[in-house]
Formats: sequence, structure tokens, C-alpha cells
Amino acid sequence: MALKRVQKSRRIFDELPVAKLHLDDVREIVNIMSIKDSDSITRDPVVSYRVRDFECDTLEELETIGGSARNFEIIVLNQGRRSTLRMRGGFTFLNLSAPASDCSFRREKIREIFDANLIWWKQLPRDIAFRVPYWFGIGLIALSLLWAHFDPTHDYGGFLWASVFSAVLFYFLVLRGSVVILRYAHSSSPQKWIREHATQIAFIILSAVLGAVGKEMIAPLKNWITHFGH
Repeated sequence: MALKRVQKSRRIFDELPVAKLHLDDVREIVNIMSIKDSDSITRDPVVSYRVRDFECDTLEELETIGGSARNFEIIVLNQGRRSTLRMRGGFTFLNLSAPASDCSFRREKIREIFDANLIWWKQLPRDIAFRVPYWFGIGLIALSLLWAHFDPTHDYGGFLWASVFSAVLFYFLVLRGSVVILRYAHSSSPQKWIREHATQIAFIILSAVLGAVGKEMIAPLKNWITHFGH
């Protein structure tokens, strides 16, 4: 029996950017996750999918389910190693189990797919929000209370409801994370344009609301400056 160096298995846990994927992309991701390990002479992957309340084994079954999914998981068992790609709670996590020499290659290839299908207007506010320290939000609340104290005659009811509406809209449009469209990218339907542009329309509405909120926040500041200027 010839001597052979056994490579240590390595696990990589990585968060992926927000993207809009189709079944074409899912197939490519599965192919990458199913590549033969460098320390194996055979390749025998077992692939399964979990989407909403369903579990299946093929892309054809995913296409039959149809629609879109934000709760989605790919599970690949290969030579006793379990790798997953999981979309849950607005985040997408990649968990790879493979020899150390294979993990980095697979992660970069899968990340390239997500980068190619990036939803930039969702990822950008995430990148900003997750880098803002917690005390920044506390400071904004304190500043709002300060404005209310020095300008008690100002009606903050509209500002409050606009803030709540903006927060809810921000959650549904930005924090809901990646989505998988359970059809191939080349397929079309009469409703396709409406579905694909609904988020852009909602984003325009959110921008208008945020502009109104900003105007409401600036007004007390002007009054405060005017008050102390006199």
C-alpha cells in the first residue's frame, strides 16, 4: 500500500452578501459545493434542498414549487462531509466542510456568484448600518428628546408615525436579505416586469418618506438655533 498524506478537514463559516439568485445560480453553487475533495479518489455527493415548508432533491422539484423564497437551504453531503448554504432571518451563511486546500477555492467561487447578482441598494445600507456603533442610535434619540424639550410647541406626531413607517419599510426592503427565484433566469411571464421592478418602486417611496422625515428633523433644529440666536 502506497503512503499517502491525509489532509485535515477544515470548516469555513462565512456570511455572504445580499443577492437575487435564480435556479441557474443554484445549480452553479451546487456544482461548486460538490467538487471532488482533493483527498478523495471518488465523488459521490448527495444534494437536498429546503425551501419554506418543503424538502426536495432536484432543481426540477424546486421549479415545480415556484415563486420566490427567502428561507432556503442547500445541503451537500460528500464523503461524509456536510456543507450548507443557508438563507435565514435576512442573512445568508455558507458553511463548508472540506480539506483546507479546497475550502478557500469554493468560498471564492460561490462569493463570485453572489457578487454577480448583488442587490446593491440592500447591501449598501447594511454595510453602513453594521459599522455604525450602538451609541450613535442612542445619541440620535437623546438629540430628538432635546429638540422636543426646547421646542414643546412643535407637533411630533407626524414625525413619529413617519419614523415608524420608515423603519417598517426599511425592514421589508433592506433587512429581509437574499432571495431565490425558483425559476431559471431566461424564463418569463406577463407579471415578470412587475415582480422585478416592485422593489425599485418601493425604494422610491422609501426615499420620499425619508426625505419628509429629514425635513421634520431639521425644522426643530432651525427653531432651536433661532431660539438661542436671540
